[in-house]
Amino acid sequence: MSSENFAPLESTVFFLVIPLAILCLFSFFLPLGSIHSAMLRAKTRLQVELDQISQEIHHLGSNLLTKAEKLDPEQGKVLEEKMEFLKRVYARHSQIPTWPYRNAHLRGLISTQIVPTIGVISTVVNFVRDFGK
Repeated sequence: MSSENFAPLESTVFFLVIPLAILCLFSFFLPLGSIHSAMLRAKTRLQVELDQISQEIHHLGSNLLTKAEKLDPEQGKVLEEKMEFLKRVYARHSQIPTWPYRNAHLRGLISTQIVPTIGVISTVVNFVRDFGK
């Protein structure tokens, strides 16, 4: 058998590897779509609570500014402490994730899979080429 007989097989393998890789990516990310949708709905609910905290922070800050001269120092201290507490709560929860994986995790996953994928592809290509000889 000559390698000319296997030239169509080689091109077929190349054209099958690309859709296979796309199918693998699709099958990995498709289930994540429903999780992403659920996380978006949860973010919307949590964002309402964060907005209320933000309004309360603004209200406390405005009260401190406009009523500073009338407030007892102890009352002012209590308002400042409450405002600082609310700011910490807001800062801690303001970044609401909407994907089950962080970008750093996905980059790590992809970067660890590049070398094995290239190895598999080169093995398949070499096998097809050697099979034709």
